[in-house]
Amino acid sequence: MALNLILDPWIPVVMTTGRRRVIRPDEISNDKIQSVDWHREDLNIACLEFLIGLSFAAMAPADLETWEDGLEVEPEELRSAFKRLAPAFNLTGAGPLFCQDYSEFADGVSLQTDALFPDSAGEKTIRDNKDVMVRRHRYGDLSLPEAAMALFTFQSYAPANGAGKRVGLRGGGPMVTLVVPGDNFWEMIWANVPYGKPAALNDFPWMRPTVSSKRQGPEDGGKPVSESVTLPLGHEMTAETFFAMPRRVRLTCQDENIIGFREQTFGTNYVGCLHPLTPNFTDKTTKNLVPMKVNVTRLGYDNWIGTIIPAEQGTGRERALTFRTFQERFPGQRASTLVAGWNMNKASAVNFMTSHPVLHILTKRDQVLLRAMIEAAETITGHIYRAIKDAMDIPSGMRIEKEFYDRTEAALDRLCAELAHGKSRHNIGTAWFYEMRKTALLIFDEVTLPCMTRRDPKVITNIIKGRRSLTDRFNIVSKSSASLRAMLEMEEAKAA
Repeated sequence: MALNLILDPWIPVVMTTGRRRVIRPDEISNDKIQSVDWHREDLNIACLEFLIGLSFAAMAPADLETWEDGLEVEPEELRSAFKRLAPAFNLTGAGPLFCQDYSEFADGVSLQTDALFPDSAGEKTIRDNKDVMVRRHRYGDLSLPEAAMALFTFQSYAPANGAGKRVGLRGGGPMVTLVVPGDNFWEMIWANVPYGKPAALNDFPWMRPTVSSKRQGPEDGGKPVSESVTLPLGHEMTAETFFAMPRRVRLTCQDENIIGFREQTFGTNYVGCLHPLTPNFTDKTTKNLVPMKVNVTRLGYDNWIGTIIPAEQGTGRERALTFRTFQERFPGQRASTLVAGWNMNKASAVNFMTSHPVLHILTKRDQVLLRAMIEAAETITGHIYRAIKDAMDIPSGMRIEKEFYDRTEAALDRLCAELAHGKSRHNIGTAWFYEMRKTALLIFDEVTLPCMTRRDPKVITNIIKGRRSLTDRFNIVSKSSASLRAMLEMEEAKAA
């Protein structure tokens, strides 16, 4: 059995009626589609990236006008645009194969299908019997659709897990950020497609010999050199940005299933590449922008700056390209977002994170206040921590910062909405000041007051001092709160 990822139905979706279907990619403009429906969340996110990349490759908009035309694309137009790329999207058979090495190598390391998933145990982990947090032998054979999606996910998010095993274009565990304007599935896909030009078949890396990164000895007798690839961003971006292929892989097919794969080392080494769906930060060593990684189990508002809202200029943080074009495409419109990715500890998967912060449309002046509100919260978490620590031992497992952010996030989101609707910055800043005060004192009391009567008198004295110090941080006539009040654009309070 053969599978062509353009011509054949293979993508599972859920319809707005609750019914499940399997569709071809060219059916994604159907307004009854609610979401993709793979059995793993990382496959769902990778599938969205696949469809965004495929739409870019097939019909990349040159400018805002052609992008707006694409919102109302006819099914026949989409089918024709995608069909042109069909020769590059065979999963099995003869000739170039999707996300697989151009050469049909018979050697290489043979691996089970489990190895396509980052939360599976590696060979050494299994050998040492250390697969506690990661798992062995969960997947046997994969169906062709499952294998196609797993392979794309593997190439997109490949971690560093061995000599010569190249990482994904964005490194292992990249943060994926998508704008979600509304409930229409095609609108969501198209909203994240950047400007550019449609792809030629040879733009896909598996359609040509692999650029090997194995060190080659130069003719002049100097040091061996390793070839690398840097891809452009912006209007010169090619489809390879979405379909990068760092790993040299050939799937092993038996009957109608994929039973494993062979892998050779030293695939393409992508260097200095940025991705339109991933935010960036400035590397302290190289001073270059690099893709942001997921390093949290949940994206709280303390991580919004540079991911959801613009960072202050010169701070070295930059939102994903599609976030920066959103306001041009949807002027004045609020949107949801989808932030996801593998939280990795070196080559080991910790958890797959998904979050849905709201993207509020704020003026530049209002954005300054929102950044100040987030920075003020960071300051206050430090004060809470020190006030408790100076009084007593902090309970094991108690994460003061996370507790504070979790409890105040709903209030921050509500105040953002009010700010976007024109409420004065003074009123917003003042409301946030008192919200932080209430939460900070509540957390302090919950940690310190239990068993108060049985505590050592010295500890009781320290608790009283700590609470007084924390309260003073929110005294509107105190010098201790002056910088906080200035950050939040509060009017100067005067002593009675």
